[in-house]
Amino acid sequence: ADRFGLAQLYQLRGRVGRSSQLAYCYLLVPSMSVLSQVARERLAAIREFTELGAGFRVAARDLEIRGAGNLLGAEQSGHIAAVGIETYLKMLEDTVRELRGEAVEETVSTAIDLPIVTTIPESYVADANLRMELYRKIGAAETGEDELLAELRDRFGAPPPAVLKLVELAGLKRHAEQLRVQSISARGHELQVRLRADARIDVERLIELVSRRAGASFSPNGVLTLSGVATDRMASETREILNAIADQPAVDGGS
Repeated sequence: ADRFGLAQLYQLRGRVGRSSQLAYCYLLVPSMSVLSQVARERLAAIREFTELGAGFRVAARDLEIRGAGNLLGAEQSGHIAAVGIETYLKMLEDTVRELRGEAVEETVSTAIDLPIVTTIPESYVADANLRMELYRKIGAAETGEDELLAELRDRFGAPPPAVLKLVELAGLKRHAEQLRVQSISARGHELQVRLRADARIDVERLIELVSRRAGASFSPNGVLTLSGVATDRMASETREILNAIADQPAVDGGS
């Protein structure tokens, strides 16, 4: 390195194709002080992800550093940062289908506002990146609730109450969106379920529920109100109510 007037020497190694042979790559760079911030971040990524098969992680980190380009939004993925990559891709898919003349059903995102603590405590999962990955996995419904809880127990031990409620609330949100429910909220011990005009509910079941349950009412603007609901029962009771009035088979919480 001194021969070339360079101050830093980096060595990388990895397998060549599927061979058992190792290849080595030496990077000669100027002093770190003269490198740009982007260059320093890229070198840091190369040094961090050295295990075999880490190419995807290097590519993902490079995407974070440089942005995805204007193809995916305004000035380096600004729209993606605003709505999230999964939502953005869904919006992009729907737009393409509309341009093709295909029918696109409006996506429903049920707003849930319940006085329930739902989080993954640092004392349960210490690594911040891993916690974010678990939040994404719980929200994306990649596995059923029972399978997800079994995985959490196997990896981190028995989940604390806040994690159990997080999984339960995520399942409730998915079920409510399947039934096209607009929102679920609470005021004290009063639970309110606001239904859209196109909600997938059985009107006769809804009328029967309101008539036989004390403290239940349904307003002309589509709000089902239930009084006297305990805070720790709000999520589970809401799910039971939705199953009772749905115009389709009930969704199993462990599915």
